[in-house]
Amino acid sequence: WWYYYPVAALIKTPLPTLILAGLGLARLIRRSDRLELGFLLLPPLLLSAVFIVIGSKNIGLRYLLPAYPFLFLVAATALPSLTSAAAWRKYLVGLLCLWYIVGAARIHPHHLAYFNEAVGGPQNGYRYLVDSNLDWGQDLKGLKKYMDERGITRIKLSYFGTVDPALYDLDYDWLPSYMLHRPSDTEVILPTAGLIAISATNLTGVYMDMYGYGKTLYEWLWQRQPIAQIGYSIFIYDLPQPP
Repeated sequence: WWYYYPVAALIKTPLPTLILAGLGLARLIRRSDRLELGFLLLPPLLLSAVFIVIGSKNIGLRYLLPAYPFLFLVAATALPSLTSAAAWRKYLVGLLCLWYIVGAARIHPHHLAYFNEAVGGPQNGYRYLVDSNLDWGQDLKGLKKYMDERGITRIKLSYFGTVDPALYDLDYDWLPSYMLHRPSDTEVILPTAGLIAISATNLTGVYMDMYGYGKTLYEWLWQRQPIAQIGYSIFIYDLPQPP
């Protein structure tokens, strides 16, 4: 979709950055320096146009990462307001910088899963974007830690990633997954009950139709409330009986 990258940038870029960039852009326009404005705006606009207009891989904001240094430079042009503007502007810029710092500290160490407050933060990010925007299988180690802390010895697992869970001594019953090998003797009946761990990308069904399962394979979990989120990318459900 043509709007994929604009939406991804708007919801995965910290709001203070977007606001500061807006203030910085207004300051640049007032200065009327066309050379400076062109240097800061043309490269990211051209790069964005390539992916928005002719691009076909709507799978990750990472394709726009080269545009971010220019965005940060535009945002930085708002900082002189700290020393040469009305008092309320100094406080505004200071609060935005503090907001940015707090937001970065709160998401640590799960930076890949960052979504801004406009969509409810990282816990709601899967409702908008998955795959490399949120879930690259990075939280398997966190799942093992969660299980160990609660004395859970085995779990039903639908994992999005290429890592073998056995590397973390993680015992599991296989559920339909993207890329996770299916044991030859496994029979699965869905919906199912028990303790279930499922990657956000599998939950939303983005790739499940590639294996003939259909994108709504896990629809029966969509209205259920997970009891935990591991790094915002793996959801834990505890169902006493099949839905």
